[in-house]
Amino acid sequence: MYKKIIFVFQFILLLLFSFTLVNAENTLSKDIPFGQSIGSSEYFGSVLDNSDLEELWNGEITFQSIDYSTHEELNLDSSDLLISTSLSSQDDDYETNIYLETNRNSISFYYVFDDSIDLTSTTSVDPITIEFLGSTFEIVSIDSATEFTAIVGGSEETFGDGDPYYAEDSSNPNWVWDLDNLDVSGTSQIFGIENDFVYSSLMDSTITDGNCLSLPKDYVSICFDDLTLQESDYGSYRFEVDTATDLSDVIPSLTSVHTLYILTPVYEGMTLSPYTASETIASSSSAVDVNEVWLYYPGMTDTLSDGSAAPTSTGVVWLGVFYRDPADYLIKEFGHVAMNAENEIVGINYEGTDATNVFFSTTISSSSSELTLRLDVEGDSITELADEEDDLDFVYGLSTSGFDYLGEFSGDGTTSSVLDSSAITWRNSALELGTKDENHRSLYGIIINNPRSNEVDERISLSIPEDQVFATITISACLCNECDEEESSEISMTKEQIKSSEISITKGQFNSNKKLFKAPENWGLREIISWLFFF
Repeated sequence: MYKKIIFVFQFILLLLFSFTLVNAENTLSKDIPFGQSIGSSEYFGSVLDNSDLEELWNGEITFQSIDYSTHEELNLDSSDLLISTSLSSQDDDYETNIYLETNRNSISFYYVFDDSIDLTSTTSVDPITIEFLGSTFEIVSIDSATEFTAIVGGSEETFGDGDPYYAEDSSNPNWVWDLDNLDVSGTSQIFGIENDFVYSSLMDSTITDGNCLSLPKDYVSICFDDLTLQESDYGSYRFEVDTATDLSDVIPSLTSVHTLYILTPVYEGMTLSPYTASETIASSSSAVDVNEVWLYYPGMTDTLSDGSAAPTSTGVVWLGVFYRDPADYLIKEFGHVAMNAENEIVGINYEGTDATNVFFSTTISSSSSELTLRLDVEGDSITELADEEDDLDFVYGLSTSGFDYLGEFSGDGTTSSVLDSSAITWRNSALELGTKDENHRSLYGIIINNPRSNEVDERISLSIPEDQVFATITISACLCNECDEEESSEISMTKEQIKSSEISITKGQFNSNKKLFKAPENWGLREIISWLFFF
């Protein structure tokens, strides 16, 4: 009886220790900004091994009576494997969908020898055996620096660098061998595979949310799980030319003028912050959160919205800023900003997206006949999204009446009925969007809704997320029983072994000093102890 109690106590300790080890990390998940590589050092990094994914091999093998330390590693190209949008890839077919793009040889997987070894000494009588990607390779000869012969799957095959990996389609493989220095003694041998596919357009079966890219036998999977924000997490913002704006609440003479009207149904979805720069004139000293803003161009230099002279005569063209006060619903003047200088006009105020992330401003490229306004977009850090990487420029034609149309004065947009491709420009690559007839998504996650159809009505329609949107990418290594049918990941325990405290652990179960124990799914500790005492 005492022996059984001692054994049960020892077994419980083993069980608890095993459960702790089972919880070791085997899946990595990162939120990756659009336009960036999953292999960047800021995210997964370019090399993943057993210290990142515990199911990747890291241990010893025995070859001709000598033990050698070896490990597996996944390599990711840090300049490739990009989370791509329609704008960053300049692919209209992407529309608002996000894709993981990859070029050839951007993903590779290697079996690495940590101790110096001479593979050329292998023979058919005494071969070196390597477990690689869920298959067993008995290497019987090294034929050259880039070629070897092995018994795998019951047959003998010769593999060379660039050949299709074992069991891949010989004419159109997804994975090919990457082999070199096999005939060199030491640790410089290259024994692995790399991808032979290119995913850079919809024609290439590019990976999007809900899909995975997997190595042979699903040994390692790179999955695009989801986006961090969904359609319901977006707010609508419109910028439209209004040729009959009534500003008489503030200036009695302005009963029907041409303005740029900015509006959103998001409650207090914009913030006007007091103007303090030298190229601004403040009418209010307090910030105000609003839903509606109007920009008015008086039509003359050194002139304010009410027709009065500006405080200083320096040839400046001023832009009046007005808003509807949510407290009394009256339109009020907030101030003036110089059109030909960089001045913030109004910021977005929507949950996690605020004026430090997205704001509307004037630019230095404006004139008395044309106004370029900028949607300045930044992430919470330069790592997530640096300044000027995702800005949008909007161009408006002006006259003495004010805002007349959307588009360049010198371009096709000389009248409101003609579309102008340069009316909207993504500054990252000077990509003109004005005549595109599908929705597009920016790096921050902002959706530019069908520019062509909206430009007909002199309107820009944006859907702005409540925070920067990221792609959730997961990399996981399969458990050994899921990849290798020759070995079980469960500890095999018979009644006799339990009584004698003997536990049989195979190589797949004892991987780099990791013990795995799987109790019946619905059993708790009480059931296990009761079961043990039953014997």
